[in-house]
Amino acid sequence: MQFSYFYGGIDNHELLIRDLVNWKIQFITLNHRQCDFLLRSSHRELERIKNDFHTAGVMMRALHAPFGLDNNLSDADSERRLRTLNEHKEIVRRMPIIGIEILHIHPGASSNSEDKSISRDQERGLLLESLDELLRVAEESGVRLAVENMPRGFGSPEELLSIIQSYKSPYLGACYDTGHAHVSSGVIHGMTTLGSKIIDFHIHDNNGIQDNHLQPPYGTIDWEAFIAKTIEIGFADPLTMECLSWGNAGLERMAREVEAFFSGNIATCKVGEREGIVKCSKCKHIFVKSAEEFNCLCDN
Repeated sequence: MQFSYFYGGIDNHELLIRDLVNWKIQFITLNHRQCDFLLRSSHRELERIKNDFHTAGVMMRALHAPFGLDNNLSDADSERRLRTLNEHKEIVRRMPIIGIEILHIHPGASSNSEDKSISRDQERGLLLESLDELLRVAEESGVRLAVENMPRGFGSPEELLSIIQSYKSPYLGACYDTGHAHVSSGVIHGMTTLGSKIIDFHIHDNNGIQDNHLQPPYGTIDWEAFIAKTIEIGFADPLTMECLSWGNAGLERMAREVEAFFSGNIATCKVGEREGIVKCSKCKHIFVKSAEEFNCLCDN
């Protein structure tokens, strides 16, 4: 199992690459703040960045598109929607130059449909109008669009499946967000609904109430069931971590803990029929196995 980590810093990519190589991180996903850099950089500069990443053996898998009230592909204000759509198109056209193949997009400005000034049918229609044009550009550019499931609002697994199936294009799929699913219809339900239409993941944990982007396994998601379901639906690409490092320990430590957790190289204990993960009473981090020993953040 491989992992990709959300990161930024391509405006100083030499330093970024140095850190990623030192931390033994092979895949990253760029956050939405990198879109401005992508749009203002020359083709020559983007090609240089792509070549430097390739030489270092690090892959930029995906990019998160701009989102929010000012970047809404379902905006009832036609001027704002067209501005957002045109910006998304230009991002897609530039992605192959820098070597990124997947664009994550939100299907609306907010997760709360009550904040909308238009009906859900109108919102869906505007999204489809935007996707009609954006998908054509994506197909021409060889970029896949991954539409994200959003909690309590537009972008439920059933809605996403309906939209994706209506296009029948291999360049349109779902970006499945485990944190969003955990606070709404459930992680396994959405994966079962979308199945092979999932082309990328946003992996993070929470308590089932707040979407607070915790690092696995510091929330309450059943990750054992999740892993079994990824195998069942045939997903074998790197899993993208969209989470903050636990205790602000940094990306290097987060990567060590995530990879140890998902491979079973962590300390556990059993009390009766229940099994738990051992955490340090001081730093509150899980113990991960290194060589023949277990260590926590206190040992760094």
